[in-house]
Amino acid sequence: MKKFFNFSILLTALTFASCGKENIAAPVNNTPYNINVEYRISDVSGHVNIQYNQPDANGQIVTQSMSVDRTNYSTAFTWKSGQELSVIASNSTPSAKEINVEIYVNGALFKTGLANSPNAIATASGRF
Repeated sequence: MKKFFNFSILLTALTFASCGKENIAAPVNNTPYNINVEYRISDVSGHVNIQYNQPDANGQIVTQSMSVDRTNYSTAFTWKSGQELSVIASNSTPSAKEINVEIYVNGALFKTGLANSPNAIATASGRF
């Protein structure tokens, strides 16, 4: 009787363990579509170096570099999906003051980065 009871528990466990949900891949849309991108940079020091990529008037990828002397900066543009989005920021002078970079796509937070030590670089990047 004891063997029968153990066997029935084992058989029940194997039955439930072998059941699984079938995963069906969603169709992939490789056609680029317009996305609204916004890079946001906030820093405590108010003196930050920024580098980011965006499209130029011909749709080519260009890298913008600048120094900003304020605690908040943002730039927004329309681009095509499938592009590498990237924003990098660091304090202009060696400082442990915090820098936060964010990438928003169509109004939703996509990527974020943080730096809070001397000579650290806050980076957010990804392909959307």
